[in-house]
Amino acid sequence: MRVNQGVVLLLGSVSAVALASGALAQTAAPTAKSPAAVEEVVVTGSRVIANGNNSPTPVTVVQSSELTQLQPTTINDALNNLPVFQGSRGQFSQPNTTGTYGGGNPASTQLNLRNLSPQRTLILFDGQRVAPTNNLGIVDVDMVPQELIQRVDVVTGGVSAVYGSDAVAGVVNYITDKNFNGFKVEGNYGISSRNDDESWRAGFAAGTAFMDGRGHIEGSYNHYDDKGLSHRNMRNYWEYGLLGATPGATTGQGTAANPYALFNNVRNAQNSFGGLIGNGPLRGQQFASDGVLSAFKHGALTGTLNREVGGDGSYGGTASLKAPVTMDQVFVRLDYDLTPDVHFHTEAAGNHKIDTTYSDTVGFNNLTFSTGNAFLTAAQKALLNPTGATATFTLSKTFQQIAPMAQVADVKNIFINSGFDGKIGKFTWGADFNFSDNIIHDEFRDNINSQKLAAAMDAVVNPANGLIVCNASLTNSAYSGCVPFNAFGPTAASASAISYVTETTHLVPRFVQREVGGHIGGELFTLPAGPVNAAVSAEWRKQTFTQDADALPSMYNLCTGGMRFNCGPTVSSYQIAFGRSAAVSQSVKEAAAEVDVPVFKDLPFFQSLNVNGALRYTDYNFGGTAWTWKVGLDWHLTDDLRIRATTSRDIEAPTLAFLFRPLLVTYVNNLDLLTGQSPQVPSNNLGNPNLV
Repeated sequence: MRVNQGVVLLLGSVSAVALASGALAQTAAPTAKSPAAVEEVVVTGSRVIANGNNSPTPVTVVQSSELTQLQPTTINDALNNLPVFQGSRGQFSQPNTTGTYGGGNPASTQLNLRNLSPQRTLILFDGQRVAPTNNLGIVDVDMVPQELIQRVDVVTGGVSAVYGSDAVAGVVNYITDKNFNGFKVEGNYGISSRNDDESWRAGFAAGTAFMDGRGHIEGSYNHYDDKGLSHRNMRNYWEYGLLGATPGATTGQGTAANPYALFNNVRNAQNSFGGLIGNGPLRGQQFASDGVLSAFKHGALTGTLNREVGGDGSYGGTASLKAPVTMDQVFVRLDYDLTPDVHFHTEAAGNHKIDTTYSDTVGFNNLTFSTGNAFLTAAQKALLNPTGATATFTLSKTFQQIAPMAQVADVKNIFINSGFDGKIGKFTWGADFNFSDNIIHDEFRDNINSQKLAAAMDAVVNPANGLIVCNASLTNSAYSGCVPFNAFGPTAASASAISYVTETTHLVPRFVQREVGGHIGGELFTLPAGPVNAAVSAEWRKQTFTQDADALPSMYNLCTGGMRFNCGPTVSSYQIAFGRSAAVSQSVKEAAAEVDVPVFKDLPFFQSLNVNGALRYTDYNFGGTAWTWKVGLDWHLTDDLRIRATTSRDIEAPTLAFLFRPLLVTYVNNLDLLTGQSPQVPSNNLGNPNLV
């Protein structure tokens, strides 16, 4: 259970104070315009329809006050509670320090309409396209400043013909309160019933008119601090597992003979924290305490091979449950009427966010050791090699002494939009320039260097001085600093050995976007059923991606010069390794037209019937060209009965991430369905420049 307390204070021409428990309350502030002025309504999803109720594509409009009542932490947390967002990522997402899903920021908030993937959900800010913020080409919507958001429009249908690529699943458009006048302070505080997961937020906003109402300026600042739940074992339910499927079976899974069931205290029966011997005379023995052998105790069987309830097997629980996050947001906007028909605006948003995610403790299966390893006792050596002919044995171990790898993402986002808009007769027009710069500075703490670990675990006695050293250090100067690693026990390794085999590595992806666009639209002529409205638009944008890293996939293990065991020459040296990318760019040219035609009005069974159509041509310098289109029907039979339908062709063009993403190597435990073993194998992920 979580308890939140909130307070908000607004001051304007008429001051008001509102208090709320569990939510933020808000009252309307006076606008900077004259009472007779009515701000033009822009409906997300169309350039020609002025009323969202008449749009053939469903549009959901949610006021920010409603969202903060639903979830008083952030607007994006509240959005993710809406049923239409399925599979979105955020602080509670399955942690992934490898970056395979996080793109350099696993705790990024990625909105996912109908679980069609965040890449297929287009994010807009005041109607302008928001640039990707990570190396997957996905927008972390936490970069959107929260304090002056008036509403969020959600289009739950494909609208590529109106907005271009990425709008396959739909559009999320954050709309700011452009006429806020006065001063507002708000904040909230929350803590769980277990006295953890503490969070608080505080922010303020101010706005005022000037030059007799021709101009308006506003700004805001927001700070958010969430301590999170850094490890899953902070809650007891992390120990539960859904088991019962038969590995390798194509039928019979989850049947009466082998039903799925929820088990508690699940352990890995082929691995232990001290080290489980897998072959030879001592197979089934483990180092339950440092340097001491004892029998491995098995737990109760489940329907899944090597998964038992209880026993001496290893288990996880160190991965993040809820990533700790701190965030600072600033926003400023200026509006000015140059003439009665020409308006200028400029706005800038900045976001600085730091979040930390942890992976599970690293484990290895079937590591190879010499039966003469220097950390073994004489009695253990004799038992492992009773005839003198057994040179090696295998050991499976979860390295609980090595801290789980932590990814600390330091994120900086800048968004600037400037533009002009106005009227020419019955037509409205607009032109905008956008600039975005998104950069992530990642630290991967306790990233295991597998080459150093292999060298350190092969411990021998130096014949020159009788000290325990790494075997490779006797013949290879590259390992002169190697510190022997004692793997025989839960806490047998020294702090210096752990420091030797782990490193802090870095990743810096950066995404820059420049965009110029314009549109003009209005009433063409009038039919008996009403005016025919049309709009044309054009857009050019260029996106540039770069990535720097110091732990590279090309850094393979060097398995010569005294390296005898656990060193694969085709294996990357690091637990996680990112490739570098020089600057790669993609430019896009687009042109579109949209029309809304009234067919019938004020007839029996036809209170109104409108047909809406859109057509867009897109030219990518990488990926080729594409035509997208949309045809929609909006039929009002009566005030209470309405039918609408839409058919469209929508595209997801290959992004820079899809095309040129540099190689990412991570290590995963893949289940071998034949043997039931779960060896660690490298997983290679990279872009494909042949995509269209």
